[in-house]
Amino acid sequence: MTTVVDSEKKAKTILGIDPKKVNREHLDAAAKALGIEPNGLSHTIQKVSALFVERAKGEPLMHCDVCGGHSPKEFSECPFCGVGEDPPATAMVVAKGAHVAEVVSSEDAAKLLGPGERQLDEAVARINEAKILTAVGYFQLCKEIEIVVQSQLYKARRDAEGRPKYKTFAEFAELELKMSKGHAWSMAQIPSRYSIEQVKIIGRNKCELLLTAPKEKHPELVDAALKGESTRKLTAKVRELNLGRPKKGGAPQKTEKIAERKDELTLALIVGKKHVLPCFKPGKVKEGEKPEPAKKVDDQPWAFRDLPNGIREIFRVAKFPSGQLKILIEAKREE
Repeated sequence: MTTVVDSEKKAKTILGIDPKKVNREHLDAAAKALGIEPNGLSHTIQKVSALFVERAKGEPLMHCDVCGGHSPKEFSECPFCGVGEDPPATAMVVAKGAHVAEVVSSEDAAKLLGPGERQLDEAVARINEAKILTAVGYFQLCKEIEIVVQSQLYKARRDAEGRPKYKTFAEFAELELKMSKGHAWSMAQIPSRYSIEQVKIIGRNKCELLLTAPKEKHPELVDAALKGESTRKLTAKVRELNLGRPKKGGAPQKTEKIAERKDELTLALIVGKKHVLPCFKPGKVKEGEKPEPAKKVDDQPWAFRDLPNGIREIFRVAKFPSGQLKILIEAKREE
């Protein structure tokens, strides 16, 4: 059975590589060329090694006789130390899921991995490659949406009378992109807030999640995501940071309040300022007479407010079977 390298058990090596013999500058340059953002020696070695295994698709990897690194034969020098000479391609790195196992001979590897497991490793490699391609496609999709939003290109569409078909991006997104305005707007922000390499590592779901956090906290959250923070923990952090923040499109929502003062009942609606509405008892009112004022909750009070656009808002206080009081709001157009 193949033994996976355990960094705790083999503290002197990282996946069989001697960190003392690694040329950090050379490794970082190689990592960037491969699309990996260097982030600590151990992290970079593991990322680069895992990528080599994925791309090898079961083919032998060259083994460095200086630092112990393993890389594709296309490299003229070891990407880890920069000085190692590559022996003939008789060494192979065996992968176990996301881990890189010991370097063994190709013959031993064939014995260690049965036909089924070999097929599984190949499938895992294809899946990881597809994930990268999906991330690239997603980033390009976001870029195209960003262009449409920033240039207001959606206004170029005309109706049968030659007038702009869409007044807002929301209309365009829902009808032609078949997505909600919120989702399309989030995707339009991706290219300006992330690099394509970050999208590859973090994934689209986490990228869109972090956009909902305060902008000043975004770099900190991205760094945590790049280090492998789980979606659940990131979601908890975002929720905590958003507590008390205004929702998009306006100020924090405030709850309507029922205020009882001695012998009368009023409704206070907060819409920029306080509106006090008199409450009345239900029942028919004769022409020329005013409805009878409500004095207590048992009077089943109701109130109304006429808006400038010809809409009348009607408010009714109702007591539900559970005993809880609720406000029923109805809007009617005045005839």
